[in-house]
Amino acid sequence: MAPHYVAYLTGIVYSAIFAATAVSLFLIMTTAGLLGGPLADGFGARSATVVTFILSSLGMFALLGASRPFALATNILAGGLAAGALSVQMPLVMIESLGLKRLGSIMGITGVFFILGAAISPVVTGRIFDVTGSYSFAISSFVAMYLICSLAILGCRPLSREPMRVGAPAPSSAL
Repeated sequence: MAPHYVAYLTGIVYSAIFAATAVSLFLIMTTAGLLGGPLADGFGARSATVVTFILSSLGMFALLGASRPFALATNILAGGLAAGALSVQMPLVMIESLGLKRLGSIMGITGVFFILGAAISPVVTGRIFDVTGSYSFAISSFVAMYLICSLAILGCRPLSREPMRVGAPAPSSAL
């Protein structure tokens, strides 16, 4: 939604200057969201990331009502904090769930999909707007995707809870 943020805000009620200011405030909150790292240290990466994805969903949902100042403020605060926190928390979830040994390879693989999504999403969002004349369906889809992400993170088990598979005896196949 980021490339469409100013267009969305100017399309609903705000001036271009105000919309640009809202982007600046969102990015300031993104920087403050780096505090998501200490949150993950205190409560665990998975728990903190689930909360962050729910916060992302709340921020995106608030964007649907952004013509009201309270909803826009909620989007800026919740969405901005969450965007910054995810950049810190996702590697921590990977380490907690898969270990540190192959972190570089795993981040490289997941990074490809992140870049593909970041490249395709604005185009699809724009197409949805072109077809429907509204960003509502795209924003609602983002809300749903963030909630699905929170459920997916809940499905990630810590490596410490995984049984050791290397060197473990093969299950017997007695008949």
